[in-house]
Amino acid sequence: MTKDHLCQKALSLKSKRIAIYAAFRSADCTPGRGLTEQLQRCLFELAKHPDWTLIGVYADDLSASSARPEHKRLLHLCSEGRYELILTVSVRRFSRDTAKLLSLLRELERANTDVFFIRENLFARSPQRKMLCDICASLTDTTTSKEASYADYSDQSSEDPDAAEA
Repeated sequence: MTKDHLCQKALSLKSKRIAIYAAFRSADCTPGRGLTEQLQRCLFELAKHPDWTLIGVYADDLSASSARPEHKRLLHLCSEGRYELILTVSVRRFSRDTAKLLSLLRELERANTDVFFIRENLFARSPQRKMLCDICASLTDTTTSKEASYADYSDQSSEDPDAAEA
């Protein structure tokens, strides 16, 4: 069966078109973090929902590059309406940067695509999302404030001590 045939079949059954996204480091041997473990966890979740149809799997090896080409390709396909739901193990696997995460979720919402974070048991477009976004935004503000404070301190401590006395 071709991917196009699977897409047509999914549409005719009125099932949700699902993509799985995994981010891993091939050098990391920690149990549960590898590609196989993430895919198994996603497939286990997928099996709980007979109305979900897996259309594509996207995975980025973060050891090789931080560019995340499969993530970008997935987002592009979502913007074209290819998927209704992205299934991923956790928020951290989808995006480690809070501001970027919020931006991605808004972009996906405009594309009518939801994200389900398995570990957090959270749909990005659920009512709890507002609370999640508020928390994330406040964490981003706190982090930004701390980074600015550290930068100010670093600038002050790198100045010539004799110049400060003059």
